[in-house]
Amino acid sequence: STRGSRAVFAALTLRAGIVYNLAGDRRNRARSTEKMTSNLYAAILERIMGGELAPGQRLVEEELAREYGVSRTPIRDVLLALRKDGLVHQVRNRGATVAAFTATDVEELYDIRKALEVFCVPSLVHSGRWGDLLELQRRMLALEGKSGAPWRDAHAALDLDLHRVIVSSSNNRRLIRYMDTFGVLVGSLQVSSHRHDRSEA
Repeated sequence: STRGSRAVFAALTLRAGIVYNLAGDRRNRARSTEKMTSNLYAAILERIMGGELAPGQRLVEEELAREYGVSRTPIRDVLLALRKDGLVHQVRNRGATVAAFTATDVEELYDIRKALEVFCVPSLVHSGRWGDLLELQRRMLALEGKSGAPWRDAHAALDLDLHRVIVSSSNNRRLIRYMDTFGVLVGSLQVSSHRHDRSEA
């Protein structure tokens, strides 16, 4: 009957609404979890880059979870991401530790960067990004004759920006993403080097 059909339609509509709302809730929770993990990654990365978490220092899931007021699961995800980015090592019987780079590590990293950027140079030449290059030149000239910690920090930032311009001109998304991770590694090396210089000053 028409009344029965309407009742069935109403029931199906109600069920569809419930399913849609549940799916929306799941999407919202997923976005919230992703944002929290991203914020945790940024927070721990900043502590590594700033030297608060020193090379060789243990990163204990329980301690970090308690410190940030979260469960161990997002901390575990962040440590896994940091390990993939080369900033954390998994040591047997010790767990995760902040990576310490050897002279060989440094040499290999710079060899990789050089090889990839040589590939990008023709694209840069044809990209017409002269404004970006002139701005980098202006910043470089502004640093001439200066010294000390602020100069080193500004020079390190300029260096990273130069390599970013070179690679981004390739328009190769995978290469750009890889070099972004590489930039984090190089930045970590530079921070460690500057910190060592300050300790000897």
